[in-house]
Amino acid sequence: MAKAELKKEDEDSYSIELTDTNRPDLWSIEGLVRALRLHQGAVYVYDYYGKTAADEIVVSEEMLNIRPYVMGFKASGAHVTESLLLS
Repeated sequence: MAKAELKKEDEDSYSIELTDTNRPDLWSIEGLVRALRLHQGAVYVYDYYGKTAADEIVVSEEMLNIRPYVMGFKASGAHVTESLLLS
């Protein structure tokens, strides 16, 4: 599911080697934990308050056969700290 290799290092620790760079959501410990929880059946529901014209993603029709799906997100209200960026 995560295209990763799990190795047991010793009695109390494991290491995970991610092998798919197309999953930036797994590049942080928070993203990896979220993926593992989803695999175990967790459900995440995110609030959505509707889109405005500024939130629209415009894609050229010629991209339809190359990238038939597109997704994005808008985040606000988070205080960006050095530890958040390092994560």
